[in-house]
Amino acid sequence: MEILFVTMTFPPKAYGGVTTVSYNMARALARLGHNVTVFTTDYRDKLSRISGTPQMQLTQGMATLYFLNASNRLAHSRLFLPLTMIAALRKRLPDFDIVHLHDFRSIPAVAVHYYAMKYGVPYILQAHGSAATFFQKGALKSAFDSMWGRAGLTDAAGLIATTPAEADQYASMGADRGKITIIPNGINTTEFATLPKRGLLRDKLGIRADEKVILFLGRLHRLKGLEVLIRALALLLREAEEALLLVVGPDDGYLSPILHLARQLGVEGRMRYLGPLYGEEKIQAFVDADLFVLPSHYEIFGVVVFEALMCGTPVLVSDSCGTAFLIRDKKLGFVAKSGNPPSMASAITQILRNLPEARATTQRARSFIEANLSWEILARQVEAVYERCAGRGSSSALRNMGFPVRQ
Repeated sequence: MEILFVTMTFPPKAYGGVTTVSYNMARALARLGHNVTVFTTDYRDKLSRISGTPQMQLTQGMATLYFLNASNRLAHSRLFLPLTMIAALRKRLPDFDIVHLHDFRSIPAVAVHYYAMKYGVPYILQAHGSAATFFQKGALKSAFDSMWGRAGLTDAAGLIATTPAEADQYASMGADRGKITIIPNGINTTEFATLPKRGLLRDKLGIRADEKVILFLGRLHRLKGLEVLIRALALLLREAEEALLLVVGPDDGYLSPILHLARQLGVEGRMRYLGPLYGEEKIQAFVDADLFVLPSHYEIFGVVVFEALMCGTPVLVSDSCGTAFLIRDKKLGFVAKSGNPPSMASAITQILRNLPEARATTQRARSFIEANLSWEILARQVEAVYERCAGRGSSSALRNMGFPVRQ
């Protein structure tokens, strides 16, 4: 099939869930023999753009076109204005069998909807957790939806939801449940086939082998709930529980408040901010941690949780994470109440006092991830959605594939 991906960010931008998911899915579909073209923007980070030729071959069967944003500063605030992309969509969209839109509220999303309807090309919408209006810029999002968003949602040939919670979000906005397919985000399981020996990062940082290390890894954004974890750390230290918190990830506007809170609570000496880590260094951080915590106020999926599990590190997530039900029901890790430092502190205490039992859950989790969340398995499911929406498969309405996919 001739497949067009439209996504606002793409590598070499180094981080972000949409960036990671769209890139890995495009590669997996190309390996299945499809011709994948990616329309994206030149946004790299707050201070820089992606430069070079307008087209870059990343792998066989996949081509990426980077379009200039009118303002890199606005792009950093999630307002993408790649005006030349609109012209390219008008000209090239009829060349494709299917369009996979990895964005919901943007000018390019409006353009995809308009030209797909005009030319009769089916498009798949995958909002990556951005459909909700209750946590950020709710009034602006509701205004956008009344003018364009709901039509873009209901006119899509198919909708991909990462979790049942996201499927409910689509349905609450008027989407036909028969169009919704639940497909979780994936993980590159081969990256974790051979893990580094424990202690490499600890040695670099001068952390004792017997010291209990709690790890947070992700964007430093207020939605990630880091202030809850820091308050939980203060409670742990008050009870004489020795622990060290490592914070890893790029600053997305929340580093200063977090450091201020740590000083205010007197725990700055038991917290270290390492900045972003990638590749082997990121895996070392997982391996050397005794516990990974994702305390998010809102998280539609959180693939980083499964990366930690693949490294043999126990995980604790808030119940506001979309995969909390899976972590709990499949006994892959532990769950605490969202926004509740005492609940989180209590859970951390129990886990650190029973680490052998906690680490046993990671073996079960690794088997589950390998059976259900590899990109190769998920690409086949996305391919089936494409075929149905393009009229090449069953004419029946789309059904939820379910999550998990296999037991």
